[in-house]
Amino acid sequence: MNASPVNLLTASGVIIYPSYREEVAEFDERGNVNEIEFTAYDGTVKNSDDDYAPQTVIAVSFEYDGAPVSVPVNVLMVVGTVIKFHPGTLTPESATPEVLRGAPYYAAVRARQMLVELMGTQDAVYALQSMPEPKTSFAVAWVTSHSTSPSEIDNGFDEHGRWYDFNAWAEVTIIRSSATAAQYLHDLLTILETRRGYYWQYDRGFDLCRSQEVSNSSPLINNLGYQQQAEVALSFSFVYRHYEQEGWIARAVVDDDFAHVDLIREGE
Repeated sequence: MNASPVNLLTASGVIIYPSYREEVAEFDERGNVNEIEFTAYDGTVKNSDDDYAPQTVIAVSFEYDGAPVSVPVNVLMVVGTVIKFHPGTLTPESATPEVLRGAPYYAAVRARQMLVELMGTQDAVYALQSMPEPKTSFAVAWVTSHSTSPSEIDNGFDEHGRWYDFNAWAEVTIIRSSATAAQYLHDLLTILETRRGYYWQYDRGFDLCRSQEVSNSSPLINNLGYQQQAEVALSFSFVYRHYEQEGWIARAVVDDDFAHVDLIREGE
């Protein structure tokens, strides 16, 4: 058994996006021993020179028995895409990732970016991740519900494939645990309702519909009780773009006795 860093590769090298980090996994003769989950793809800013457009992951790299290995895959990374390898699904011969994407993942990424970019909380996490210790300050984005329109509002084709746009809505609860938890959330709501917050929402394609009152679930008693925790529920609307990965028959291979034909498909 050996441990190795694992990376996602594009045509230009290791993929780059704001929250990306390489993962470490242990391998045995059956492949990866532990689950490997990469951070959700976050990017695509409308009006910015620092634009992380959709990218295609073409391979996964790691070391096996001391030798570098690169296993081909084909995954389009759009906002919210998560690549996960369950135990035994990444070997030197094959890579079979589970790909998670959709409106709730998009909403979770944008909500976390809101905390990072508007509040400077670089270590903000998603609710599905392990929570820090109770006495450690943390901020969490939790998508409690979501919905999308029953049919697309627009569609088209670009270099990444055919796409469909849907209206989408999400309820997101922001949880803050710190000595100033309530103040943190009040400041967040104030920023969202000011010029800076309006520009941030426009650039991210993420519109605040309404916000509920801040709920303080653990009041401090003479500042000596326990760490304060507060939460606020926000409602957002946005347009979610779904890419449809299309395939086609590239060629046909006929065996020598003309009794069998293999169709070779590409693009999916």
